Amino acid sequence: MAIRQIQKIVAFETLSADFFLHSAYMRAFSLLNDMTPQEQREYQFHRLQRLLHYAHRAIPYWSKLISKDLTHGDTFNIKNFERLPILTREALIKHDADLVVRNIKRHKFRTWTTSGSTGIPKRFVGNKVYCQKMAASEEYFVNFLGTDFRTYGYMTPNIHLKDIVTLIPRPISTEALQKLLRDKNISAAQGPLSRLLFLAENIEAGKIQFKPKFVVSGSEFLSLENKKYLERVFQCPVYNKYGCVETGVLGLECPERGGFHITPVNCYVEVVDDNAHSVSRGAQGKIVVTCFNNRLMPLIRYDIGDTGRWIDGECVCGLNMPRLFFEGRKLDYIKFIDGRKCSALKVMRGIDNKFANIIAKQQIIQESLNKIVLKFVPGREYRPIHEKSMRDFIYSQFRGFPEIFVKVVMVSSLNNVRNGKHVIFESRI
Repeated sequence: MAIRQIQKIVAFETLSADFFLHSAYMRAFSLLNDMTPQEQREYQFHRLQRLLHYAHRAIPYWSKLISKDLTHGDTFNIKNFERLPILTREALIKHDADLVVRNIKRHKFRTWTTSGSTGIPKRFVGNKVYCQKMAASEEYFVNFLGTDFRTYGYMTPNIHLKDIVTLIPRPISTEALQKLLRDKNISAAQGPLSRLLFLAENIEAGKIQFKPKFVVSGSEFLSLENKKYLERVFQCPVYNKYGCVETGVLGLECPERGGFHITPVNCYVEVVDDNAHSVSRGAQGKIVVTCFNNRLMPLIRYDIGDTGRWIDGECVCGLNMPRLFFEGRKLDYIKFIDGRKCSALKVMRGIDNKFANIIAKQQIIQESLNKIVLKFVPGREYRPIHEKSMRDFIYSQFRGFPEIFVKVVMVSSLNNVRNGKHVIFESRI
């Protein structure tokens, strides 16, 4: 791709950074969506080099790690970039002061904190422009799905975005929620599963009237049973999104073929092995993210605590962006006595597919290396005979692993919400 085309896109983004002209930033997204994968990659290398040049100059932590061969030159050496150490959450805590821009107090900034679902809560900082660009990434996907971002309701506690998006606060009474939906002319909404279920239950009870064009679920595992329930009550499509508090939305569930379309505009995403080297296409690994736009606290090769794999092949949905399959959180793994691990999310997806309408909610608890417990709330088609089928199915998922005892327990409800999220897997070892 010609350097002039790259500069054209960056110029749009610079204009957005100064004045936040949505039309300019959306134009940058559109230009990239029309490019080939190789052209998108060249653009990302250009952004990486600019970011590393800035971080080497302005951020104490990165000044010690980034060499000049990464910040200068006509071509960007991705192999040298991959030699940079992974930024873990433990490193974020240990080097907290050195990971923000020098003289941070001279800047206007806002802070936000992760939920701690990957094990360690962490505080982040950014300026308003960065928060606007976090929202702009989501705006592009919202526009793609067919609605105006100004009428898109955020049912998430993103206080750092409160003056940028249409925030639906928590807690809120049904009367206040109905008034907000009407006064703001909300046409679509997004939020964690627990908030969407709260909204759906109130619609079903006749306490709220709301007919969105679509709904986007994030932050929590969306089972087939819950997805069907939400689509029935809302009478519209329900999509998943992929992202985290510190980076904003990274991708949108492909409406046609599955997986998440990852935006190349705001971040560079890698799937790496335990040695921080990129894995082969289609292989599973750790997901690490480099964010281009946070000049107060650049996240470079940041381990967000997830595992996944790239999906090959072109897509017919209209989003010309790479697709990523989310395997689960790194902490969401069942461990065996010989040291091997199995994705709890993979097991739960299998249960969800096989026992849709039989299980309404589920949670797996690993009590020891020799025992796991499946707790479930029965669905409308549940019969006692199904418990043996559930147990046999779980055993089939562990074929080839050391023997482990599986206990299946039916409960009337699951009190597994922590920090506003449903905890679908809990390890007690």
